[in-house]
Amino acid sequence: MRAVTITDDHELAPVELPEPEARPDEILIDVVAAGLNGADLAQVRGGYAPPPGASELPGLEVSGYRRDTGEPVVALLSGGGYAEVAAAPAGQILTAPEGMSLTDAAGLIEVAATVVSNLVMEAGMPVDPPAGAHEEAPADAPRTTVLVHGGTGGIGASAVQFAA
Repeated sequence: MRAVTITDDHELAPVELPEPEARPDEILIDVVAAGLNGADLAQVRGGYAPPPGASELPGLEVSGYRRDTGEPVVALLSGGGYAEVAAAPAGQILTAPEGMSLTDAAGLIEVAATVVSNLVMEAGMPVDPPAGAHEEAPADAPRTTVLVHGGTGGIGASAVQFAA
């Protein structure tokens, strides 16, 4: 398969490699597109090592088709997305959003996972709107306020939209 690797002088270079073999908890994905995010750039510069046992190839988020079912999906990876085939943990694969191209969807999952983990899991922001939330709330109703630093960047803008 074709893939992109990182050279010793911190450049990206095309290579031919064998396809990855899926571990028992992984699914192979025929990659259509891969996202490009800050962690990928840091890895190319030598400042972000993949976790032990992960692919040395860059690429933390992909879109494509599950090899076992053909379903269009997005996936969050610990590495290996810059290849024609990637192995992804089954629990980190989601159905691709309807109405969005797989190319656009490839850059969605890392941002979405970061926003949800920070706002919901870390900060405790409620995800279910209270009854009547789409109606005008009484003046004395409790409100949640969210301050997003860097709200004009990719993750910040997504956090603002999610919180709203």
